[in-house]
Amino acid sequence: MLSACGPGRVGSSGASSDDTGSTEDSSSPESSGSESSEPNPTTADTVEPETETDDDGPDTGFVPESEFPCGGGFWCPASCDPFSQDCPEGEKCTPYASTGETWDAVKCVPVLGDLGPGEPCTYEGRVGAIDDCDISSMCYGGICQPFCTGTADSPICPDDHGCSYHPLTLCLERCDPLAQDCATGSCYWNADDFLCHPSGELAIGEPCGLTVNDCTAGSVCFEGSSLPSCRGSSCCTPYCNLDQPDCASLPGTACVSWYGPGQAPPGLELVGVCLSP
Repeated sequence: MLSACGPGRVGSSGASSDDTGSTEDSSSPESSGSESSEPNPTTADTVEPETETDDDGPDTGFVPESEFPCGGGFWCPASCDPFSQDCPEGEKCTPYASTGETWDAVKCVPVLGDLGPGEPCTYEGRVGAIDDCDISSMCYGGICQPFCTGTADSPICPDDHGCSYHPLTLCLERCDPLAQDCATGSCYWNADDFLCHPSGELAIGEPCGLTVNDCTAGSVCFEGSSLPSCRGSSCCTPYCNLDQPDCASLPGTACVSWYGPGQAPPGLELVGVCLSP
């Protein structure tokens, strides 16, 4: 849902045509290290990339606070808490787009349906943020997805799921970006985890940065300074397998490990990304 480019913004896509992008914050895979690193929101092609890197791997953070929709902080002031669902009876706390573009805030909306997690649903759009899911879930990618519980510091989700919080706050299935093994949607980097989001459409090499799932399946929005001939602050680049590196789809790049030494979770040790040598 917010910063993208490299680990990026969360995208949203639902049954309606307005449910297509997420605003989750994206922080670098290595420099974040853990969930203590908070995601950053972004706007497409208008933000300046940070150029700091470390020895552990690529750094993908890039959104200065001055570019945030609310003028500082990584999302707009909260009027309710999506973790505790503290809205009045008959309402639920859900993300919405205060600017009409991408999710940057939360508000209380009426609960108009009783569909539970995993059921197909319809979504009014990011501004109204009305759907026909029950109080425990939100329509995302055409499916009711459960809200995270716990707290922002210690989110709780079912096994094999991660919390795409700030401000999406949904429990989404964990995945492998090389296998692209999501039951629905595609696998994207989401702040500090690979999670299943609705599939994006931007091709490899195209400018990106509005949502975490801007790019087509198998690619990621990454800081433009680490890519050849990027026409924006960030562009889509493919993932690659470190054992069988292939970056032919973006000439001028080589396969670089996504994680720093010893930081890859079990099963993700071969995940790489195509960057300028």
